[in-house]
Amino acid sequence: MPLDVILWFVLIGLLLTVMGTVGPLLKKLWLSPSIVYLVVGYMIGPDILDLLSIDLADNAKLLEHLTEIAVIVSLFGAGMKVRAPLTDRHWIAPVILAGATMLLTVAATTAIGHYAIGLSLGAAVLLGAVLAPTDPVLAAEVQLEDPDDEDGLRRTLTGEAGLNDGTAFPMVLLAVGLIDASSHSIGQYAMRWLAYDVVYKVAAGILFGYAAGWVLSHDMLWIRRRVRADTAADEMMTLGFISLVYGAALAIHSYAFLSVFTAALAMRRVEMNQNDQASASAAIDAAEEVDAEHEADAPEHAATMMTRDSLIVADTMERLVEIVLVVLVGVLLSHQDRIPPTAWAFAVAMVFVVRPAAVMATLWPAKLDRPQWFLVAWFGVRGIGTFYYLTHAINLLESPPEALQMVIDASLATVALSVVMHGVTVTPLMKWYETRR
Repeated sequence: MPLDVILWFVLIGLLLTVMGTVGPLLKKLWLSPSIVYLVVGYMIGPDILDLLSIDLADNAKLLEHLTEIAVIVSLFGAGMKVRAPLTDRHWIAPVILAGATMLLTVAATTAIGHYAIGLSLGAAVLLGAVLAPTDPVLAAEVQLEDPDDEDGLRRTLTGEAGLNDGTAFPMVLLAVGLIDASSHSIGQYAMRWLAYDVVYKVAAGILFGYAAGWVLSHDMLWIRRRVRADTAADEMMTLGFISLVYGAALAIHSYAFLSVFTAALAMRRVEMNQNDQASASAAIDAAEEVDAEHEADAPEHAATMMTRDSLIVADTMERLVEIVLVVLVGVLLSHQDRIPPTAWAFAVAMVFVVRPAAVMATLWPAKLDRPQWFLVAWFGVRGIGTFYYLTHAINLLESPPEALQMVIDASLATVALSVVMHGVTVTPLMKWYETRR
């Protein structure tokens, strides 16, 4: 067996064992797990131990699929935790953040990339597009902790991460079209891009996902009420649900990330209707009181157990893919010993200036108090989603521009800075917020 495969088995096993043991201690030290994974990845990379080396451009296909899986699972888990109807006023802030805030972030980042760094317009738009969306994978510590969590800050950040991972796609495609029209046509005056890549794909992704989630959830309930399902069946049905929605959404050429998120919202809505709006914890307690592990014996609790088991599967998978991918980011960072000071200066501007300024300029219609406003502005976590969009763009481009390396360097620097700064500040800031609340 190749040495690098053996290394991955040993490394992941050690990280799972250690993090399962000392995880609570990290919070006392103001460290998030992602910081540990990043450091481990950097240590095994070329700069120190030289046990593993990987280049982003050369391995773009592999990295695209790995990051794609991570984002899909994380979006499903995020959607399952939002236990609120689509008409709830709490959706105002996430919609603003995924729309106006993200567009302003792309515009500001494009301006910096074009005028300060010297990138072409297309490369600058690509840099803005891959860094504008917040990350649903690494932002778990500031998102909803469970379906009964109704905190405005956490719900806002969860909703934003779920929505903007789909709304960032049009900007990525615009950048690809500007760089190389043969790779993706945006049409004259970008009209094809506006009509097809923006309007159709966004609308289709949202509507199809919710409809598919509603139908599949009822189908799963019908099966669970008639079959004595076990744990393995629960896992298979959850993974099947995610794969069916994602694959079908891709087949109709919509933004499948949005579909997975809204499908999870639909599944949660089905559960709420089945339980007459009772809290998720109360519904689970009621199910466990009658020993409803087999829904065929207690069909009235099938929706409760379905959503509970689906969320458990999603959370478990999310932790696993987070370890693998953040370690890979650390290896990429170690391999990029040529990252110029300009890229690090850009990262500082992105984390400390662009995100906070964009939030302050656009979020005023949302009814958030001052601490929530401040924390939403700060927690613009960048991570795995950035590398998905970046590798997706690289794989679309038939003739990658020379400036692509600067886009890669700036993205790596920004993600690394985000992992460290947001990882170190999340525990004290959230404790401060909880105390004030």
